[in-house]
Amino acid sequence: MKIDADFHKRKRNAVLQAMNHSEIAIVTSSWPAWKSHDQFFPFRQDSNFYYLTGLSQATPALLILIPEGFQGHSEWLLFPRPDEVKARWDGGVETKDSISEKTGITSLAYWDEFEIKFGRLFSSSRKVLLNVPELDFSFIPHPSKQIQEKIRSSFPLVTFGSVNPLAATLRQKKDPVELGKLRRAIEVTGTGIERMRESAPLVDFEYELEAAFVYELKRHGVKEQGYHPIIAAGKNATVLHYSDNNNQIGEHDCILVDVGAEVDGYSADLTRVFPKNRMTDRQAAVYEAVLRVNEKVIAAVRPGIVYQSLNDLAKELLTEEAMKLKLIQSPADITSVYMHRVSHFLGLDVHDVGQYTQILEPGMVITVEPGLYVNQENLGIRIEDDVLVTETGVENLTAGVRKSLKSGSY
Repeated sequence: MKIDADFHKRKRNAVLQAMNHSEIAIVTSSWPAWKSHDQFFPFRQDSNFYYLTGLSQATPALLILIPEGFQGHSEWLLFPRPDEVKARWDGGVETKDSISEKTGITSLAYWDEFEIKFGRLFSSSRKVLLNVPELDFSFIPHPSKQIQEKIRSSFPLVTFGSVNPLAATLRQKKDPVELGKLRRAIEVTGTGIERMRESAPLVDFEYELEAAFVYELKRHGVKEQGYHPIIAAGKNATVLHYSDNNNQIGEHDCILVDVGAEVDGYSADLTRVFPKNRMTDRQAAVYEAVLRVNEKVIAAVRPGIVYQSLNDLAKELLTEEAMKLKLIQSPADITSVYMHRVSHFLGLDVHDVGQYTQILEPGMVITVEPGLYVNQENLGIRIEDDVLVTETGVENLTAGVRKSLKSGSY
């Protein structure tokens, strides 16, 4: 079941309350990216736009938030006029009624009315807050940049800022409805991991395990993944963002799977490691070392601590374990076998909004993912859980996805 319109209405009201009366927020949707001829890449909505409207379709739209109001309304949504020809080829025409029902916004206008209807909003020295991404690796400009240039060229006195921090503050603490989506995503991801674990002795290639995972997701009615799955056998597991998933699996390989189903925009992010057949004593020893660190860091999560302290703890513990395993000769060498942070925030984006310097608060969801990567042994071990910061400590949302070697299956 989709998140209802009241949720998004509450989030828009919270942003409005945080804005100054001289400001206007303009939040644009993502636009489809062209692939070839009449084909487009799979569409992913801008996270802040989705958070504030609930619209996930590839319909270019524009949300305007005005604290002092405009023509009797503080929120407006602009979208394209219905196109019957496009509907014949691609389906569903969005009408004012359907948009209003999905978003809870009653003040609607069409894209081509932007300058005519809203131009006078920018005729004074206003400040416009846009959802221009802080990190943007795409060669295709985010639509918010086009809006910025359109306003700047006509109204030179207007200044610009970002609406993203206002949305980020809200997104960091998950409502019960958001946690429900994350729990469902985690549940389905867990079944997919079990399917891969069971299939491992029977298949020869990484892509066969990926197919097993995708099958399990779709069997449960989940069509999206939060990110491209990592199915890394043997030495491939030492490459942090390995994504080819096309190599043969050796009979004595351990297989690292880093996967996450996405449910209504909210993504799980789990990593588990299992053998094709059976772990050697050495592989099991490295695995157990990482597992001990994983569990100790999870136990350290609680409200009131500095987020960065978790990474400091993980690095200290992994250094001790690596020294015992003789993977390194001195503590200074730890970055040769552990080279990433132990955690990131999780939510609408897999690497969700949040700062490493901030204090953890109840309602935040983070990952805990220590790892050791040993090139000379063709072995990469990472164990990743998704945990919720609670009033009294922590809840491991992924506790039901097995990771112990004590079951005897290894």
